[in-house]
Amino acid sequence: MDKIIFNIIKKYHEIENELYFKLEKELGVNKADELLGKFVDYREQQLKIGKYLDENKNLNKDGFLNNKIEELERYTRVHVIYEYDNGLSLCETTAGFLKLVPNDLISYDTE
Repeated sequence: MDKIIFNIIKKYHEIENELYFKLEKELGVNKADELLGKFVDYREQQLKIGKYLDENKNLNKDGFLNNKIEELERYTRVHVIYEYDNGLSLCETTAGFLKLVPNDLISYDTE
């Protein structure tokens, strides 16, 4: 996963969320879920998360940031989902946000 593709997916997710809340207000939760289900499914498929999680490549490790990156402060706890060959890791913050983080900015509890 590279940063360009990740940022495209991230922007797509922001638009998806905006649409969801508008639909939820107009049509209710069930209908909004139904209408956006394929969008959510496609995003999860591209990121290989949710039901598309690749168990063989899933790192499934908890760590923390050893330096600030973008809006995330040093010592922010992260769950590392995948570690890519390009030096980046797909992480989820405790707030549920997905971030692409350089591997060298992640420390693990065992270090």
